[in-house]
Amino acid sequence: PTGCEEGAVRITDGLIENEGRLEVCVDGVWGSVCDDGWDKTDAHVACQQLGFSELEPEAYFGSKFGVSIGPIVYSNIKCGGWETSLDECAKTNYVNFTCPGDRIAGAFCLDGCRNGDIRLSGYNQFEGVVQICVDNVWGVISGESWTYGNSLVICRQLGYDKSRPDVLTYDTKNYNQRRAVFLSNVTCNGIESSLGDCDKILYPLNVAKQLAETTDEVAAVACISWTLEQGSSSMTILTTVTQSSESTSSVWPTLAAQNKFVMFGSKVRNYRKKRRLTSRPLPSIQLTNVDARYQTVNEDDDDDNDDLKN
Repeated sequence: PTGCEEGAVRITDGLIENEGRLEVCVDGVWGSVCDDGWDKTDAHVACQQLGFSELEPEAYFGSKFGVSIGPIVYSNIKCGGWETSLDECAKTNYVNFTCPGDRIAGAFCLDGCRNGDIRLSGYNQFEGVVQICVDNVWGVISGESWTYGNSLVICRQLGYDKSRPDVLTYDTKNYNQRRAVFLSNVTCNGIESSLGDCDKILYPLNVAKQLAETTDEVAAVACISWTLEQGSSSMTILTTVTQSSESTSSVWPTLAAQNKFVMFGSKVRNYRKKRRLTSRPLPSIQLTNVDARYQTVNEDDDDDNDDLKN
C-alpha cells in the first residue's frame, strides 16, 4: 500500500502538470481508470477535484499516457458535472469488469488564467520562478540569457514599482513542477510596462510541452529594494518591497538572530548555476526590516564588503 488518501485523484506521466493518466486511490493503492464511458464531464469533475478551473478539460482515451503499474480500479464512470469528487459519480468497480491495458483514461486540465498574466512561484510573494499564462495554462520562461531588464519589467508588471530586482534562474532539476516553457529569448529594455511589450519567442503548447523536457534553467526574479546606511560601528541593511504603494510585512524578522548570511546582486545567478559556496559571516551587520530570502556569500569573492558600500 502507498498510504494514499482514499478517493484522492491524480494525473501523472504527462509532459506537464496539467495532463496525464488519471489515477484514483482505492484501498491505499493508486489505480487507473478504464476509458469505457469516459468523457469530458467525468474529466471535468476530476480536474475540479484536483483544484483546476471550471473550464472544459480534454478527456483522453487509449492509454495516451501509458499504463499504471497498479490495478485498474474503475470503469464506466458517469458524472453529472456537479459533483465535487469522482467518489460521488456512478461507476463500476474493479471486481465487476475487465479492461485491457491499452484502454486507460487520461485528462488535460486548464488553469483558468488570462493570457499574459504573470505570477511568481516560490517561497514568498515577491521571489520565485516567473510563470506566465498562455491559453489557460500556467507555464514558465527559459532562463537562458535572462537579464536585469527582463526582471525589472516582471517586477513592474507585478506592481513592485520601486524594486531593484535580483536576476535569478532555477535549475529545472530542482524546480519540482512540470511546466510548459512558453517563452525564450526574452529581451526587455527595462522601461516596458509588461512582458507583452518585450521582444520574445512564443511557442505553441505542443512545442512548449516538449521544451519542458529539455530546458535546463527557467527564469526567476526577486523583487527587492535596497537602502544601505553607514553607521559609526556597524552597517544597517534596510530592505523594503513596495507593492501597490504598500510595504509588505517582514518575512524573516529574526534572520540575524538565526545567524544567516547575505549574498548581494549578481552573485545570486552564480549560485543558481550550482557554483560551490562556503559560508562566512559579514562583519558587524545588523539586519532591519528584512523582507527577502538571502543566500550565502561566496568565499572566493574578495569584494564582498565593497558590495555593501556600492
